[in-house]
Amino acid sequence: MSRSELRKVFDKFLNEYVIEKNNDFKGNVLAAFIRGNCCAPQIVRNAIGSTDEVYKIKGSVGQSTWVGVPWLAVMNTEITESAQRGVYVVYLLSEDGNTLYLTLNQGGKDVKESVGNKQIEAEKKLRKRASEFREMLERAPEFREMLDNKDFHSDDNIDLRTKGDLGRLYEAGTIFYREYKKGKIPDEERLQKDLQDTVKIYEHYKMEFKKNCK
Repeated sequence: MSRSELRKVFDKFLNEYVIEKNNDFKGNVLAAFIRGNCCAPQIVRNAIGSTDEVYKIKGSVGQSTWVGVPWLAVMNTEITESAQRGVYVVYLLSEDGNTLYLTLNQGGKDVKESVGNKQIEAEKKLRKRASEFREMLERAPEFREMLDNKDFHSDDNIDLRTKGDLGRLYEAGTIFYREYKKGKIPDEERLQKDLQDTVKIYEHYKMEFKKNCK
């Protein structure tokens, strides 16, 4: 298995983000690392083990100011090219900086708009859809096997330590997740396998998605 340096990405999220978001946003080195195509997104692409351009990999720490919950996403362009809609794989950092989550998630903005920008209604709709997606994915042996290893969870207990509307949409939209605690990060091989396994389940979702679109 080739080296991808996912641990470098994890270390920067968990050890530097909370500190750096107290500093200037413009020109920040960490922000450039998470967002830059040559940096964290490329490391994630290497870890997936695919050069397929169908994957769009993007990191975000905010637009002109730091966000509470930064992210690094893998989007299949046949499903979505935006973190605001559709389903995608995404790493989410809790607002206190102590936990990085690997998730299969849903974009919340389009859902919120569909219910008249009502936060509570959007969260309810996202949770309902997450439950439906889990039922669909349970047809895949790989998904059941993933949950059997006890590291991944398909419940509503993800906790981003946030009171922000956007963070709460991420929580509500989570289909399944694995958490990584600061100071307890697995080795590089395990991190790569977790990501690759999650992308495989995402591909199963894509097949079901395309069937339903016919």
